[in-house]
Amino acid sequence: LDDLLGKYSGLEEENGQLSEELQAQRDEIMALKADVEKYKGDAGKLAWYRAQLKAMNGKYEAMEAKFDSLFAAHDSFQGQYGSLEGEFTKQTGLNQELTSENMNLANKVAMGSVLTAYKIAVEGVRGKLNVSSACAFLHFVRESKVQNLLHRFKYKGKSGIGFELGKAFAHTLQDKNWFTDVDVIIPIPLHVSKEMRRGYNQSAYIADGMGEVFDVKVRNNAMQRILASESQTRKSRFARTENVNQVFGLTNIDSVKGKNVLLVDDVVTTGSTLEAAGNVILNAGARKLYIATIAIA
Repeated sequence: LDDLLGKYSGLEEENGQLSEELQAQRDEIMALKADVEKYKGDAGKLAWYRAQLKAMNGKYEAMEAKFDSLFAAHDSFQGQYGSLEGEFTKQTGLNQELTSENMNLANKVAMGSVLTAYKIAVEGVRGKLNVSSACAFLHFVRESKVQNLLHRFKYKGKSGIGFELGKAFAHTLQDKNWFTDVDVIIPIPLHVSKEMRRGYNQSAYIADGMGEVFDVKVRNNAMQRILASESQTRKSRFARTENVNQVFGLTNIDSVKGKNVLLVDDVVTTGSTLEAAGNVILNAGARKLYIATIAIA
């Protein structure tokens, strides 16, 4: 649009210059016509002036043709610019609708449907991890709006979605007076190679959103993923459990020792990842362990 607007401005400037030239030509033609009237009785001068007038008329017609051509180009540029501007406005509207849809979904969920009180623990964590409380914000179902939202968040670079979901989740938890004694928030880390490929750790954005609302310190670098385990997305439940053994470590034990820790992840299925990370935190001397995930599958 900027490039087209620059060409359009140049074209308008050229049109202005040509308009001045055309006016000057008109003035010359009118002067010659006056001279023709003046020298009607002088055949020699009259013939010369008529020849000059014919040449001037030819030049004027050529300039008029050029002017018409420039105006046609001017109109064409205006049409292109208008079309692109319309498309840009349409895309802006779609982006706004998408943002609104994302927030409406978060707000709708925040109104009531939090899965709580060991819902996560029922299938994978309870009995294996001494978790004080665990909950999820959304129910992950394939081909649903939740899947679409989380897919854009994790794989399409829409990191801001995670931050807003984290804030909405935290507000809902506050309304229910849950996790009120959290001292520190730790997101499940990605291996450095995977984070470099993706560009960010999605769980860190969720944790940052929750930390802002809770006014609690987020320790994004307190835990690290020592081994680059394979993606969990297409694995069976058993394979997911086997895939995360001994892959986490703490960079600073003092960041969790004697503290109430909230461990944050994006989606939980079997709970194997949370179990492995949670045990590392508890073994380092954490007083309590809480778990919060944006979705449960």
